[in-house]
Amino acid sequence: MAQLKDLRSARELVAFIEAQDWSEVDVNTRLTALHQINNAITRLRERLGQEPIDDALPHEPLRAFQLVRNIVNGRCQ
Repeated sequence: MAQLKDLRSARELVAFIEAQDWSEVDVNTRLTALHQINNAITRLRERLGQEPIDDALPHEPLRAFQLVRNIVNGRCQ
């Protein structure tokens, strides 16, 4: 959670999340983490002058939060 307070790069966040062993984390903690990550990404996007939410359309590459959600939930990207 400390990394989220000063988030500067969604790409770095995805790499950090990917390096964790989420299979050992209980469901409630995963949901809390996803909520906090979503808030941090939203704040970063707003700081950069972007739309707060920008999920990919079906034919587009997944965005940072979508990638993180898949990693945390143990789904393939």
